[in-house]
This record gives sequence, C-alpha cells and structure tokens, in this order.
Amino acid sequence: METHRPYPAPVVVDASSAILLYKSRLLEQWEKDYAITFTPAVFRELTRPGYPGAQDFARMADRVSPLPPPRDGEPRLEQLGAGERESILYVYRREKQGFLVVDDGAAARFCRNRGIRFINALLVPRIFYYNGRLSRDEFRDAEGVVISHGRYSPEILRRARAMDRTHLAYFLKEKI
Repeated sequence: METHRPYPAPVVVDASSAILLYKSRLLEQWEKDYAITFTPAVFRELTRPGYPGAQDFARMADRVSPLPPPRDGEPRLEQLGAGERESILYVYRREKQGFLVVDDGAAARFCRNRGIRFINALLVPRIFYYNGRLSRDEFRDAEGVVISHGRYSPEILRRARAMDRTHLAYFLKEKI
C-alpha cells in the first residue's frame, strides 16, 4: 500500500483561492496533504462574517503564520490587495520556498515575472487527480465547481487543461 507524506514546503493560499477550494470541497484534503499557511491579512478576509466558509476558516487559526522579517531588495507591491501582497512577501521572504496559490491576475503576473512558483485554484483538482486523491469523475466535478465560481479567461482555462503531470511536477506530493 502506498503512503503519502505531506508536501514538505509551505503553501501560502490567498483568500479567493481558499474560498474556491472550500466551495469545491477540496480544502480539507488540501490541508491534509500540504502545509497550508495563511497570512494574517488573508485570515482576516476569510473570517469576515458572511464570507463563504468564514466559520470553518476561523477554526484554522493555527494555520496563520506571521510574515518573516523583511529582506534586502524586497519588491514593492502597493498595487496589490493586502492578502495578495502579504502572501507574495511570505514566499519571497522565505527565499521562494514552497509556492503560492493565488487567483488574482496582477499577483500571478508579478509571481511569473519574479520567478515565484504559483498555481491558481483551478489547478488544484488536477493536482489531486495526479496525486491519486481524486478519480477522473471527482476531478471533473471539482474542476467544474472551481470554474463556475472562479473568474478564468478562456486562455487561462486552455492553459490549465494543457497542464500534464510533468508541467505540475513541482506541485505534486512525493510518494514514499
């Protein structure tokens, strides 16, 4: 029988991505398989009364990590919201260990331009499928939920559907 160990590096999830994972019912499995971290700004956003899953997210307070100390040459990110800004700085300050799950276009462009590894929530069902955590039908259902609640351009959808196991290798859990 194959056993799994959690992904070894922190995975920083922004609020919009966390909500999409919550709606697709993948957050609990994501939390088991990956070292999810929320920044304080993201946690405040997730736990606002009336937000989808706010009460469930409030129980995840142990997943909130303060930002590591600033580093020289740190990027300026005033154009981003507080959650995206803190999430990017968390990964940047940890010398790009781990990766970011972010569904904000400006944050994704920034990460791409700075070599910060990231995915959007749309790729999480695919990663779970490749990790053997979802059947083909479960993958299609979860992906459909993310698409129906997310805001993805036709180009982003095309790119996501073209991602195979080799494209996503960095984000897959190791099997032991």
